[in-house]
Amino acid sequence: RAAGRPDTPARRRLEGPGPAPAPGPPPTGAGPTPSLTPTHTPRPSRRVKLTDEARQYASRFADVTGVTPVDCLVREDGDRLVVVVPEGQKGEAVGPAGATGSRAEELRSTEVDVVEHAERAAEFVANALAPAAVRSVTVSSQGVAFAEVRPADRGVAIGENGRSIEIARELVARHHDIGDVELA
Repeated sequence: RAAGRPDTPARRRLEGPGPAPAPGPPPTGAGPTPSLTPTHTPRPSRRVKLTDEARQYASRFADVTGVTPVDCLVREDGDRLVVVVPEGQKGEAVGPAGATGSRAEELRSTEVDVVEHAERAAEFVANALAPAAVRSVTVSSQGVAFAEVRPADRGVAIGENGRSIEIARELVARHHDIGDVELA
Protein backbone atom coordinates (compact mmCIF):
# COMPACT_ATOMS: atom_id res chain seq x y z
CA ARG A 1 0.00 0.00 0.00
CA ALA A 2 1.13 3.54 -0.68
CA ALA A 3 2.61 5.25 2.37
CA GLY A 4 0.57 8.05 3.88
CA ARG A 5 -2.65 7.20 2.09
CA PRO A 6 -5.74 5.93 3.88
CA ASP A 7 -6.65 2.30 3.33
CA THR A 8 -10.07 2.49 1.68
CA PRO A 9 -12.05 -0.06 -0.35
CA ALA A 10 -11.57 2.04 -3.50
CA ARG A 11 -7.80 2.23 -2.95
CA ARG A 12 -7.63 -1.54 -2.38
CA ARG A 13 -9.43 -2.10 -5.71
CA LEU A 14 -6.90 0.17 -7.45
CA GLU A 15 -3.75 -1.11 -5.81
CA GLY A 16 -4.05 -4.82 -5.94
CA PRO A 17 -5.84 -8.08 -5.45
CA GLY A 18 -7.96 -8.81 -2.49
CA PRO A 19 -11.59 -9.43 -1.78
CA ALA A 20 -13.92 -6.80 -3.22
CA PRO A 21 -16.16 -5.15 -0.64
CA ALA A 22 -19.67 -6.53 -0.40
CA PRO A 23 -22.19 -4.30 -2.13
CA GLY A 24 -24.43 -2.46 0.30
CA PRO A 25 -27.96 -1.23 -0.03
CA PRO A 26 -28.48 1.68 -2.42
CA PRO A 27 -28.34 5.12 -0.79
CA THR A 28 -31.60 6.82 0.06
CA GLY A 29 -32.54 10.44 -0.44
CA ALA A 30 -30.05 10.95 -3.27
CA GLY A 31 -32.63 12.57 -5.56
CA PRO A 32 -34.56 11.12 -8.48
CA THR A 33 -33.47 7.64 -9.44
CA PRO A 34 -33.88 6.31 -12.96
CA SER A 35 -36.24 3.36 -13.10
CA LEU A 36 -34.92 -0.16 -13.61
CA THR A 37 -37.21 -2.76 -15.09
CA PRO A 38 -37.50 -6.08 -13.27
CA THR A 39 -36.79 -8.06 -16.48
CA HIS A 40 -33.06 -8.04 -15.82
CA THR A 41 -31.11 -8.30 -12.59
CA PRO A 42 -27.60 -7.06 -13.29
CA ARG A 43 -24.69 -8.43 -11.32
CA PRO A 44 -23.10 -6.16 -8.76
CA SER A 45 -20.18 -4.07 -9.89
CA ARG A 46 -17.30 -6.05 -11.26
CA ARG A 47 -13.72 -5.81 -10.16
CA VAL A 48 -12.13 -3.48 -12.72
CA LYS A 49 -8.56 -3.96 -13.94
CA LEU A 50 -6.61 -0.80 -14.62
CA THR A 51 -3.69 -0.41 -16.98
CA ASP A 52 -0.47 0.90 -15.47
CA GLU A 53 -1.08 4.27 -17.14
CA ALA A 54 -4.65 4.45 -15.76
CA ARG A 55 -3.41 3.47 -12.30
CA GLN A 56 -0.87 6.32 -12.39
CA TYR A 57 -3.53 8.87 -13.38
CA ALA A 58 -5.93 7.53 -10.75
CA SER A 59 -3.25 7.94 -8.10
CA ARG A 60 -2.49 11.50 -9.22
CA PHE A 61 -6.21 12.29 -9.34
CA ALA A 62 -6.51 11.07 -5.74
CA ASP A 63 -3.55 13.24 -4.71
CA VAL A 64 -5.09 16.35 -6.30
CA THR A 65 -8.72 15.85 -5.28
CA GLY A 66 -8.54 13.75 -2.12
CA VAL A 67 -10.95 11.24 -3.71
CA THR A 68 -9.71 7.76 -4.65
CA PRO A 69 -11.22 6.72 -8.01
CA VAL A 70 -13.04 3.42 -8.49
CA ASP A 71 -12.01 3.33 -12.16
CA CYS A 72 -10.02 5.36 -14.64
CA LEU A 73 -10.15 5.24 -18.44
CA VAL A 74 -7.41 6.76 -20.53
CA ARG A 75 -8.92 7.25 -23.97
CA GLU A 76 -6.71 5.99 -26.78
CA ASP A 77 -7.43 9.05 -28.90
CA GLY A 78 -5.79 11.09 -26.13
CA ASP A 79 -8.53 13.66 -25.79
CA ARG A 80 -10.04 12.55 -22.50
CA LEU A 81 -9.43 11.01 -19.12
CA VAL A 82 -12.53 9.51 -17.49
CA VAL A 83 -12.48 8.96 -13.74
CA VAL A 84 -15.19 7.06 -11.85
CA VAL A 85 -15.47 8.15 -8.22
CA PRO A 86 -17.32 6.41 -5.37
CA GLU A 87 -21.00 7.17 -4.80
CA GLY A 88 -21.56 10.47 -3.04
CA GLN A 89 -18.05 11.80 -3.73
CA LYS A 90 -18.42 13.53 -7.09
CA GLY A 91 -18.96 16.93 -5.46
CA GLU A 92 -15.77 16.54 -3.45
CA ALA A 93 -13.85 15.37 -6.54
CA VAL A 94 -15.03 18.28 -8.68
CA GLY A 95 -14.88 20.87 -5.89
CA PRO A 96 -16.65 24.22 -5.62
CA ALA A 97 -17.32 25.72 -9.07
CA GLY A 98 -15.25 22.90 -10.60
CA ALA A 99 -12.00 24.18 -9.08
CA THR A 100 -10.64 20.78 -8.05
CA GLY A 101 -11.70 19.25 -11.36
CA SER A 102 -9.83 22.00 -13.22
CA ARG A 103 -6.68 21.21 -11.23
CA ALA A 104 -7.15 17.54 -12.10
CA GLU A 105 -7.22 18.43 -15.81
CA GLU A 106 -3.66 19.68 -15.43
CA LEU A 107 -2.62 16.05 -14.79
CA ARG A 108 -2.81 15.30 -18.48
CA SER A 109 -3.44 18.66 -20.13
CA THR A 110 -6.73 17.31 -21.37
CA GLU A 111 -10.36 17.12 -20.39
CA VAL A 112 -11.10 15.04 -17.28
CA ASP A 113 -14.63 13.69 -16.96
CA VAL A 114 -15.79 12.65 -13.49
CA VAL A 115 -18.53 10.00 -13.32
CA GLU A 116 -20.15 9.00 -10.05
CA HIS A 117 -20.31 5.25 -9.47
CA ALA A 118 -23.61 3.56 -8.59
CA GLU A 119 -24.30 -0.02 -7.57
CA ARG A 120 -27.61 0.01 -9.44
CA ALA A 121 -27.10 -0.31 -13.18
CA ALA A 122 -29.81 2.22 -14.12
CA GLU A 123 -28.29 4.89 -11.90
CA PHE A 124 -24.82 4.20 -13.27
CA VAL A 125 -26.06 4.49 -16.87
CA ALA A 126 -27.63 7.86 -16.04
CA ASN A 127 -24.42 9.02 -14.33
CA ALA A 128 -22.29 7.89 -17.29
CA LEU A 129 -24.48 9.90 -19.69
CA ALA A 130 -24.34 13.08 -17.57
CA PRO A 131 -24.61 16.00 -18.07
CA ALA A 132 -27.46 14.86 -20.33
CA ALA A 133 -30.77 14.78 -18.43
CA VAL A 134 -31.80 11.12 -18.29
CA ARG A 135 -35.50 10.63 -17.54
CA SER A 136 -35.40 6.86 -17.08
CA VAL A 137 -33.32 3.78 -17.84
CA THR A 138 -34.79 0.41 -18.71
CA VAL A 139 -32.56 -2.66 -18.87
CA SER A 140 -33.76 -5.49 -21.11
CA SER A 141 -33.41 -9.18 -20.34
CA GLN A 142 -30.72 -9.26 -23.06
CA GLY A 143 -28.59 -6.80 -21.08
CA VAL A 144 -29.25 -3.67 -23.15
CA ALA A 145 -29.87 -0.40 -21.31
CA PHE A 146 -32.35 1.95 -22.96
CA ALA A 147 -31.91 5.48 -21.65
CA GLU A 148 -34.70 7.98 -22.18
CA VAL A 149 -33.03 11.36 -22.60
CA ARG A 150 -34.66 14.76 -23.03
CA PRO A 151 -34.74 15.58 -26.76
CA ALA A 152 -32.69 18.74 -26.13
CA ASP A 153 -29.95 16.60 -24.49
CA ARG A 154 -29.61 13.87 -27.13
CA GLY A 155 -26.61 15.60 -28.67
CA VAL A 156 -24.93 15.88 -25.26
CA ALA A 157 -25.56 12.18 -24.56
CA ILE A 158 -24.15 11.14 -27.92
CA GLY A 159 -21.24 13.58 -27.92
CA GLU A 160 -19.00 14.69 -30.73
CA ASN A 161 -18.58 11.79 -33.18
CA GLY A 162 -20.41 9.54 -30.70
CA ARG A 163 -17.60 9.67 -28.12
CA SER A 164 -19.78 10.34 -25.06
CA ILE A 165 -22.10 7.40 -25.60
CA GLU A 166 -19.14 5.15 -26.43
CA ILE A 167 -17.51 6.08 -23.12
CA ALA A 168 -20.81 5.39 -21.33
CA ARG A 169 -21.04 1.98 -23.02
CA GLU A 170 -17.49 1.09 -22.03
CA LEU A 171 -17.97 2.17 -18.42
CA VAL A 172 -21.29 0.35 -18.05
CA ALA A 173 -19.81 -2.84 -19.52
CA ARG A 174 -16.86 -2.61 -17.09
CA HIS A 175 -19.05 -2.16 -14.01
CA HIS A 176 -22.33 -3.97 -14.76
CA ASP A 177 -23.59 -6.91 -16.78
CA ILE A 178 -24.85 -4.69 -19.60
CA GLY A 179 -23.60 -5.10 -23.14
CA ASP A 180 -25.00 -1.96 -24.76
CA VAL A 181 -26.49 1.45 -24.00
CA GLU A 182 -28.99 2.94 -26.43
CA LEU A 183 -30.96 6.15 -26.35
CA ALA A 184 -34.71 5.61 -26.33
